[in-house]
Amino acid sequence: MIVKKSETRIVTGPEGFERIFFAGGKKLMSTQVNMKNGVVGPSHSHPHEQVNYILSGSLEVTIAGEKTVLNAGDSYYVEPNIEHGAIALLDTVMFETFTPEREDLL
Repeated sequence: MIVKKSETRIVTGPEGFERIFFAGGKKLMSTQVNMKNGVVGPSHSHPHEQVNYILSGSLEVTIAGEKTVLNAGDSYYVEPNIEHGAIALLDTVMFETFTPEREDLL
């Protein structure tokens, strides 16, 4: 699969939140998440493994009730079915990967 920038699917959430979908398949999904300062990614869980890498900005991430501030160059992993959420402390860009694909986001 090839996805050119001009063909990229972008989904917006609350004001100041957008997700850009990259090439992927049923077993792997990657996106770029852009969050403006102050945007809240509400606490949730899902049956997928997740890895996020902070490209720029800063987030307060809560995983299983534990809060941590992450900055550009930091990453985090979320096990399946673990409650997690985030608040952008600065304008933030993240690369996120899920396995398997999150059909609920498509």
